Amino acid sequence: MHTIKGRVEQIGFQNINKAANRYSYNVELTVHLDSVEPTVDLWVTSPSPSPKRVQVRIHQGLGWSQLTAAEQATLAPDGPRASMSTQSWRGFVVGETAVMQAHSSGFDLFHVD
Repeated sequence: MHTIKGRVEQIGFQNINKAANRYSYNVELTVHLDSVEPTVDLWVTSPSPSPKRVQVRIHQGLGWSQLTAAEQATLAPDGPRASMSTQSWRGFVVGETAVMQAHSSGFDLFHVD
């Protein structure tokens, strides 16, 4: 488990359901890092420098119907789309600092439980 601190650059919703007119989203933050503690093992052994930006998946498979009516109206007033973004969602705000606990699952991808 890692503590990630950084500025939220984007909040994105990507449909992962391949069925027509079905929407289940991975919700990810793009975070410009201030710090990650402890350091990710993969970063220590990689010849590449540590990333300055990471993706933090905060939900996987979030169904359109699981969003509140207000969230649906803010994200897509004309109905769900394959890819959506917003300026704020459930306490995360683009441009503001966020601190969260997450697991590393790759060089620049984290998952919040």
